[in-house]
Amino acid sequence: MTGLCEGGNKPPGALKVISLILICTYVCTYVSGWPYCELGGTYSMPHKKYCDRFFVCQNGQAYLGQCADGLAFMSFNGCKYLHLVNCTGRPNLRKGQNKSVLKKIIIIIIIIIIIIIIIIIIIIIIIIIIQTSIRPKARYGLKAPKGQGNCPRLNGLYKDSKGCGSYFKCENGTAIPDKCSEGLEFDEETKLCRVATPEEKGKCSEASSTSSGFKCPENDILPFGDHSRHPYPGNCYLFIICLRDGSMKVGSCGGGTAYSPATHNCEVASSVPGCAQTSR
Repeated sequence: MTGLCEGGNKPPGALKVISLILICTYVCTYVSGWPYCELGGTYSMPHKKYCDRFFVCQNGQAYLGQCADGLAFMSFNGCKYLHLVNCTGRPNLRKGQNKSVLKKIIIIIIIIIIIIIIIIIIIIIIIIIIQTSIRPKARYGLKAPKGQGNCPRLNGLYKDSKGCGSYFKCENGTAIPDKCSEGLEFDEETKLCRVATPEEKGKCSEASSTSSGFKCPENDILPFGDHSRHPYPGNCYLFIICLRDGSMKVGSCGGGTAYSPATHNCEVASSVPGCAQTSR
């Protein structure tokens, strides 16, 4: 029995090497902020600081991912609208880049490229360092362009400044106008339609008309069962939907189509008279 303990309490050489490798792995992971990935399988996990970033672990290798602008990462569900994701503990979001900053970056890149071309030896050293680096490369693009106009971010639901239940549904930077039912107001915080306050109702006494002055016809026939369709003044890619309760919504045509007053449906844009001169 005592023979098993001969040689002291020191572990065998191979065990010491394995222990040293594990310690170094965990230390490097902690310092770099990258997660430690178990071998086998593919799974994702949220970033510790950024709500719109995540890590993908694949066969023990970690890859950094970035959600599109206006989206955040939700565990087990992927990238979802910001208002649907709980960002407690990781409130940071990647900001869009400014045009002036991009110009400066381009100038710096050009200078770096010229230096690299002149000093070939430095290029070889940099390549060797990158290839032997412990930190894995990011597989996904990290640029998150910022929205503009009615879409503060490329994706999401945003209230129309005109109010009266109007809001925009932004899909990849394209603002699609929409409207709550009569007597409801769009809530910017909850992103839902709620009952309008007396003050809000007072400001929207003409809630049945669009900003262009269109009003749903009285005693509407409703040829589509519960609604009728009408051209949107000044934009052939949009159309007005008049509902049975007297309220209205704004619809849009996509995929190279436009609203045809003749068929009351979305048709190929080139077949709709005068649509080629109308801006989208």
